[in-house]
Amino acid sequence: MPAHSLPALDVSLLSADYVDPPEGVDVTSDYGTPNLLFLYYCQPVSDSDKEAMKSLRTDVEAWNAWELGQAESQLNNQMRKGNLPTDDLLESRIKRTDYRAKVVSALRQRSQAWLTETENKQFSIEVETNEDKMNQTLEDELEVRLESDERLPDQFDVVLRIINRIIAARRADESQQYQSTHVEMKVTEESNPEIKCISFTVSEAEEKKRSDSVVVKVEYVNYRYQLDRKTWEENKDKAQDMIGKGERIRREMTLELCVNV
Repeated sequence: MPAHSLPALDVSLLSADYVDPPEGVDVTSDYGTPNLLFLYYCQPVSDSDKEAMKSLRTDVEAWNAWELGQAESQLNNQMRKGNLPTDDLLESRIKRTDYRAKVVSALRQRSQAWLTETENKQFSIEVETNEDKMNQTLEDELEVRLESDERLPDQFDVVLRIINRIIAARRADESQQYQSTHVEMKVTEESNPEIKCISFTVSEAEEKKRSDSVVVKVEYVNYRYQLDRKTWEENKDKAQDMIGKGERIRREMTLELCVNV
């Protein structure tokens, strides 16, 4: 779903109360759509580190819940205005989830004093092969690009396989967007965790070298951030209402994966 087809962020709502959805509208079925995911990679910890790990998890979970509360408020506002669909069709669910992802990205780029951008990479590649080999070729591209180049834990491969099956069922004229936030939950001397935000859009390119081939374009937007837990802690109390609104959504959109030390 191209970002330019989605409504803009309403900046005036960032400091306002939560906007409820239109009367009778239930979009909770959106939360199982894998276009927007939060992945926590959890390591075993010693008894002496359990409290530190609990504190880290609490901070990260509350921050993500705040983002999702803000995104849902923006979404509800746009549904009230008639700018986003309110039905339960799969296309509508994906469009709403793409809008949530757009809001989360905008929040990270403009308004979070507790978040520092440390890396920004944007690039695109085109993959050309035979139709019957395209799914495996695309899966290999995503696996190498995300797990190797971005150094995501191997456990992300489970999610990639699910996403690849969805991509395989796409229409030729359909563009699909996926955004995921990755946090390795580990206790270290550096208390501020690194946040990896991975976005990619998959679409079919028109130009190809052979008439019997398929060309798929993958556009990547990859950010890394540092979460300043001290600054977040200083602001968290003022965000409790939005955290509460977003927590249920965060639980539905979060995967916890165990990793070895």
